[in-house]
Amino acid sequence: MNNNFFKLSEGCNISWDPELLSNNFSSNQLDNNEPYWSHIEYANLFYCWNFYKNFKNECLEVFDHLKQIQTNLALSVNVDNRLLELFLNHKLDPNNGLGLVKIMPGYLVPIHNDKRKIAINIGIKNTNGFRTYFNNSIEEFWNNPDYYEMEVGDVYVLDTSAYHSVVATKNHTKNRYILSYNMINK
Repeated sequence: MNNNFFKLSEGCNISWDPELLSNNFSSNQLDNNEPYWSHIEYANLFYCWNFYKNFKNECLEVFDHLKQIQTNLALSVNVDNRLLELFLNHKLDPNNGLGLVKIMPGYLVPIHNDKRKIAINIGIKNTNGFRTYFNNSIEEFWNNPDYYEMEVGDVYVLDTSAYHSVVATKNHTKNRYILSYNMINK
């Protein structure tokens, strides 16, 4: 049984476009107040800093979706998965860090594990056609890893302390965007 990811929901539609939102990001990373992209080299992705500080309404919309998912799941499922149990017992807090992540076409996310322990990822734009692989061993990573394919609107809770990688399953020409929430840090 897979213990590194759990699909919480699908059809989580966000009313705003991350590409339009990010058109006005600052190019000055020294400005501690403006949102800006920072290249996270080990993971081949770009992370937006100061997102919640500048886009509170957009972030609160996402938290409303997550709270509704918590309520719906608490009423409808038997808890038989540790990640689901962690999500259901977690007090959602925008101050934990909701980040906008951008992955450029042609960039894949290499095998890595995160400093944070548990995260929630939401596919919000151009996320179809990618497979996220998980394995607890880096030495045996490609020997029968677990995986999922995120569609736009899918919501997953992930054990990001496990080794993971993202690989395209088709050719892409557009940036893809996910929202990532730090549920539990190490």
